[in-house]
Amino acid sequence: MTLSYQSLFGWTNHLDSAIDDGEEITFSLFYDPTPYDGTSPAVNVGWQEDIVYPYSHSEEQAVFVRSVFSRLDPLIDLDFSEVEYNSSADISVFRAWGNSYWTELGWDESGLGGGTCHYLYDGADVVWRDIYENDEFNVYEQSTIVHEIGHALGLDHPDGVGANPDWDEWDSIMSYNDRPGWDEATWFSELDILALQALWGVEDDELIDIDDYGSSLSDHGFLGVEASVNGELEKNGDLDWFAVDLVDGFKYEFTLIGDSLIDPTLTFFDDAGNSIEYNDDADGFGSDSQIIYQASSSGTYFLQAAGYNYHSIGTYSLSAVLLEDGNSGNPLDVDNDGFVDDVTNYQMYSGSTIVDLTHRGRTFSDQSSRQWDATKAVVVADGFDVLLEGAGRRDDRYRVVAANSSGAVTGASRWYTGTQMNGQGYEDIFAIDFNSNGSIGM
Repeated sequence: MTLSYQSLFGWTNHLDSAIDDGEEITFSLFYDPTPYDGTSPAVNVGWQEDIVYPYSHSEEQAVFVRSVFSRLDPLIDLDFSEVEYNSSADISVFRAWGNSYWTELGWDESGLGGGTCHYLYDGADVVWRDIYENDEFNVYEQSTIVHEIGHALGLDHPDGVGANPDWDEWDSIMSYNDRPGWDEATWFSELDILALQALWGVEDDELIDIDDYGSSLSDHGFLGVEASVNGELEKNGDLDWFAVDLVDGFKYEFTLIGDSLIDPTLTFFDDAGNSIEYNDDADGFGSDSQIIYQASSSGTYFLQAAGYNYHSIGTYSLSAVLLEDGNSGNPLDVDNDGFVDDVTNYQMYSGSTIVDLTHRGRTFSDQSSRQWDATKAVVVADGFDVLLEGAGRRDDRYRVVAANSSGAVTGASRWYTGTQMNGQGYEDIFAIDFNSNGSIGM
């Protein structure tokens, strides 16, 4: 059976009157700075004035909700901007432990996930369920938030039936059905995006490509240790993300200094996008931000540069400094190429251990061959990927050598041109613009 995005159109669109033939949609996140006894007073939502019992979003939850709108912005012909709660937003998002409508539906006061979209005559109130205030922000809750925002933007369940057996949540986030053996979906499917584009149009803003850095695990900039980058938040709600490779046991200092950006904030994430630490107004730095972190494992982490309350725009600089070597005096990799500095052989960090790059017991160095040099090593799931840059007749060619966690070579690619390296996905792995097109990745 061929599925159609037209099956996802809702019976009416409550945002039509909100935009008045324009493109701007405002959203807000419920916030109560002084909740009583851990919860806030009851709030009426929707035209039927159902009663919800909300409380403020955590920083991690707020970042996720904002990311939904920022990821949609370049895909559909709507421009999303955040306003403060109680500012008559077109879409208001509530995190709640109770809802009178949920009681009418017979929902248990337990469990994970679940939510509702309460329509207004010119907008919508999105309410997602979080029964346990201090538990993990889980994928079921994330999936619910995306699903209910889909309703607010005019999507319905497939053919109006959430449990439609012909669909699952990977066909459309608007489906109730899991796909056996698959994780919970936490983003709109291709059919969902097509339906939203049919409702609102494809983004046609001339300035769509002005953003200097992306804001997700798959779209971001890169920051080296003992290095800095300059960036700009070009519009309200803009978030700039940077990947940084850290070594187990090493302590690092990350500093975000606002230039024209007033009151920058810094958030630190693990490789899955889970928030580890947040800072605003570091001690001794005025309104600038700083995070000090000792890596618990080697790998790629992420930093997010933002303005306070996600409203500020302006320029900034972000730096990463190594404070302490966690390897008890072993040489450092200051230039962040993955190899130990100032030693003869190619040596790499495997956790807190230094290993030689070897093949059948033989070690390698810059003197091993006139035809190539090893120029970068990155940690991967089962060991290392090592980049060889050709010389002589192999000039402008590259090869990737795979090594296990002990440094022993287990395989190698053929020699590739820069364009072929990009096609093989190696630009993302090594964070190098092999094809010289000014960007990283395909």
